[in-house]
Amino acid sequence: MRPFSFMTKRFEIDPRLKKIADHYGFDAQAEKTIEEMAELIVAIKNLKKFDGCEADHLVNFFEELADVKIMVDQLIYLHDQTAPEDYDVESEVEFKITRQLKRIAEEELSK
Repeated sequence: MRPFSFMTKRFEIDPRLKKIADHYGFDAQAEKTIEEMAELIVAIKNLKKFDGCEADHLVNFFEELADVKIMVDQLIYLHDQTAPEDYDVESEVEFKITRQLKRIAEEELSK
């Protein structure tokens, strides 16, 4: 595990999503997120089908992607309420993006 960054930046959430998240709480929204993620997995798999319903599959993909983003935003917000001050998801995202770009650069150099 890497050391935590001290770049504390709390997640900004749409006030409407904050209201929903506060109403249901972390446990309920975590369960709902799992359901929505499963539906997104199916929608992604359906994008590879060439069954004459490609436009419908694309619409469904965007619907499920939106559902997952809404739920993940709520989980980030709810978790930020109890997370230590020196930790936030945005710092972790930054770390992971930087790490992956470094890996890509290394791959390109070894070609």
